[in-house]
Amino acid sequence: MKYMFIVIFFMTSSIVFGNSAFFDDANLKNKDLQKGIEFYQNLEFDKAIKLFNKVIKKTNNRMEKATCFKYLAFTYTLKQDDDKSEFYYSKLFEIYPDFDLDYTTVTPKISDYFKDYHNTWLRTPGIKSKVYLLNTKKITYNAGINLKVEWHDPNLDISYAILKYKQDSEKKYSQIEIKDVKAKNYIASFNLSFLNDPTIDFKLNYYLELYDIDGKLLYKIKNKKSPATVKINVPGGALNDYDNSSKEWYKSTWFITTVAIIAVGAIGGGAYFMLSDTKEGAPNEAQININITNSN
Repeated sequence: MKYMFIVIFFMTSSIVFGNSAFFDDANLKNKDLQKGIEFYQNLEFDKAIKLFNKVIKKTNNRMEKATCFKYLAFTYTLKQDDDKSEFYYSKLFEIYPDFDLDYTTVTPKISDYFKDYHNTWLRTPGIKSKVYLLNTKKITYNAGINLKVEWHDPNLDISYAILKYKQDSEKKYSQIEIKDVKAKNYIASFNLSFLNDPTIDFKLNYYLELYDIDGKLLYKIKNKKSPATVKINVPGGALNDYDNSSKEWYKSTWFITTVAIIAVGAIGGGAYFMLSDTKEGAPNEAQININITNSN
């Protein structure tokens, strides 16, 4: 799938988003999952079902779980078990509500069943969108911060989004807005800049508001109770470990060490930002669903 990127400038920050191939089996590395797909392709359905259920119980990777649900739905369609097929499609849509089939890769029986169930599911009341905040467990400051948000919005319910943020020492929130969201799935990259450059590790408070075309707030994602830890990375030195306890920071040994490292590193100047990838190729950190619950 070709990638399309649009850059929007707002208060010295930018947002980049584009369509992505979220549902490509070729990117999966889980050996049990690969073997289960092989069993499915060889029509060894009982063996495939056993492996898919094994992966579902063990993995925390949402792409792997979604793929298991997809193939389990396929399998039960071919076994003419409509109840189980609908159940596994519904589990798939809970993760990726914008999922759609490549009808050239499945049998007519599977494609016909999927079309009927999918159309019915999309027409049922309720917001079908899904939003995931990515890479919030490992953030490094570099004259700003990059936060990524992944959208899945099959009915195009979301029209615009507002991200408000501040470091713990600031009194007011800064704001970035995405307007005219017209895509079923993409990843938005929020580049956050601050009025005051931090000198030590700090806590980042932020929340994301999602609105429909009429300006109705669909839902809000907040991290106020559990702010993300942002690390200051000094050229030539290792990342300093943040103490998440309630101990007063100015009395701790890591603070003294951090100040010393920063004083030396400031001579070289600059810092770099590093985003972490999740295990086995799919984003899986700090996932947040529309009902505002954290999930793995």
